[in-house]
Amino acid sequence: MAKGIVDRILTIGSKYHRCQSVLPGRRQGGWSRGYRSGGCRRSALANGVLAALCSAMATALWAETPVVPLSVAMPLPVTRDTFSPAISLSRPQGVAFIDSVFHTARDGRPRSSDFPVLRLDPVSISRLGDRYYYGDGVDVNLSVAAYYYEQAALQGFAYAQYSLGFMYLRGEGVKQHIERAKKWLYAAAAQQAPYAQYAIGDLHYYGRFMAVDHRAAFSWYLKAAEQGYAMAQYSVGFMYKRGEGVDRDATQAFKWLYRAATRGNAPAQTSLGYLYRDDEAFGPDHERAVYWFAKAAEQGYAEAQASLAYHFLRGWGVPRDAERAARWYLAAARQGFANAQYNLAQMYERGEGLPANMNEALRWYRAAARQRHQRAVVALQRRKL
Repeated sequence: MAKGIVDRILTIGSKYHRCQSVLPGRRQGGWSRGYRSGGCRRSALANGVLAALCSAMATALWAETPVVPLSVAMPLPVTRDTFSPAISLSRPQGVAFIDSVFHTARDGRPRSSDFPVLRLDPVSISRLGDRYYYGDGVDVNLSVAAYYYEQAALQGFAYAQYSLGFMYLRGEGVKQHIERAKKWLYAAAAQQAPYAQYAIGDLHYYGRFMAVDHRAAFSWYLKAAEQGYAMAQYSVGFMYKRGEGVDRDATQAFKWLYRAATRGNAPAQTSLGYLYRDDEAFGPDHERAVYWFAKAAEQGYAEAQASLAYHFLRGWGVPRDAERAARWYLAAARQGFANAQYNLAQMYERGEGLPANMNEALRWYRAAARQRHQRAVVALQRRKL
């Protein structure tokens, strides 16, 4: 229903905008004159004001509902009460906001750097970018999304700066431009935006568009982790556990992994399970390991599902239950987790926890072998398949 109301408002606003324009070939009269053909009865000034008001109403409706940000783990730093539109009619061209953005946008982007006429706060402008990025009430248009993110980013809104940097990094809606991507990501990070700090850490850790630098990655992850950003907390704990970019420290690893795990981060919950199962400083404590594997498995995290299945198969920390083990292996295998595919194939071959079925066994051996799982490759070679 809301979309229909917005469409109606924009249709009316588009009419007012057309009436505000001067006829082709006539002297440019600006706001002082309009034309009276095609059902237009008002002056250019009146039509411009009405067009802008329609834009404000439509924008307010669109900006009302929060949307999911670029990363599901990233909090959207806005609230419903932050929308505060203020109309400015200082530039007549600005009322083309309706036709150029909501209706035509034939080249995929607004036609003038003067848009939009509405002096919206950057949070609201960024929300419009989200609408076009995710197709929330409108068709997906990444170029228009990038335009709105840029308008909000230029006003210093960190989330928009991060989003624009992300789009430049991936070449979404704009031509890929690594230097611009870095510029906007660092701008957001300078405002202590944890999601931007985490993204920069990832660039350093994986050597994306720059040299691998684990020390720099750890520094950026730590900045975000200290603000409570769960993925960064996991990354800090992981690096402490492996001694990457920082001296190995099991106590610090546990501290950061536990913080991330209690925030519901599935990779951290899985790593915590491994610590309880394999690290002499904390275990073996199979019951606690199963607890954390189960937490992550219930979120659909394939690695945790496979680890939980292994515990059910072995009877570690839980009563042995081959059927439940098979169910968890199947859940992980369907997500493409090679180790689970191999173990599921073995269970089908042995008829353990489910009916013996050699065709299904071969199917899962092949699936794992396609991912270069060595034991699956050997199993197929042994059968000359």
